[in-house]
Amino acid sequence: MFEKINLFFTFDSEKKAQKALEYADERLVEIREISSDDNPERIEKAMIDYENKISLATERAGNMEEEKASVLLNAILEKTEVHQKLYRTF
Repeated sequence: MFEKINLFFTFDSEKKAQKALEYADERLVEIREISSDDNPERIEKAMIDYENKISLATERAGNMEEEKASVLLNAILEKTEVHQKLYRTF
């Protein structure tokens, strides 16, 4: 809930995208921690939230100057590559 409110009241596209990426990182940590639980619904919910945060960050890049958007999109690409490698270890 805090994350949604925080993102809602963040009006700068770059800052909103950065926060979304931070929250995506947190969801990945959460997924890793709960992967041993016998609760696939909780894992799925965290995974959907992770994907939504990555999507939000990507969408926000469209509202930024081209140079800043390029930097952000590269950061998203790098993070998702790392996330995919980590996800394969679950």
